[in-house]
Amino acid sequence: MGANVGIVSLVVAGCNPVAEVHAFEPVPLIRERLLHNLKLNGADRVHVHGQAVGAHESSALINVPLQDFPSDASMLSRTWVETHPVRVDVTTLDAFARTANLTSVQVIKIDTEGTEHEVIEGGAWLVGRDRPVIIAEVLHRLPAEQKLGPLLAGLGYRAWHMTPLGLRPVEVVTGDPLYRDLNYLFIHSEKSVEVLADLRKSIPVLSRSRDREV
Repeated sequence: MGANVGIVSLVVAGCNPVAEVHAFEPVPLIRERLLHNLKLNGADRVHVHGQAVGAHESSALINVPLQDFPSDASMLSRTWVETHPVRVDVTTLDAFARTANLTSVQVIKIDTEGTEHEVIEGGAWLVGRDRPVIIAEVLHRLPAEQKLGPLLAGLGYRAWHMTPLGLRPVEVVTGDPLYRDLNYLFIHSEKSVEVLADLRKSIPVLSRSRDREV
């Protein structure tokens, strides 16, 4: 969610030759660039959707910065930068999964500029059914900083902060005030041993980290 220009979508599709990837990008200008990048890379297993993803099916105004490339648009107000509102349709993870007949979701990546918890609220059924690995951006002083960690903990997830030195387990999810290490990895407690073992094999820095930090 918040697929932007498709970097993560392309990586996921490239790592798994049979995965079907669903990328949500509601900002028209960004979505055009996303589609262009997918075409350049022949990524025909990445399916692009123009809705935003939130807690309820609805329509909403997304605040798009008045920039040449407004990559940090959000449904939250942007008081520190001039924006223009764009009305978009909003779906939920649960509604989309049922409509698209998704039988198994393995990974969810969320970057919605402060409303990441709303994405999970609208996907509680799906998350409970499949217990996917979740990667989410958490920004300092925005609503998701306070709400995302407790919400996922209540669904049986543990949190790891993604840093240049590896994964660091945390009890409290907080946004980096320096805006450098923004992403967290959330793994369901029943899958943590399996997922972390796979990560150690594929990402060397995790193998060099101390066990208590992974």
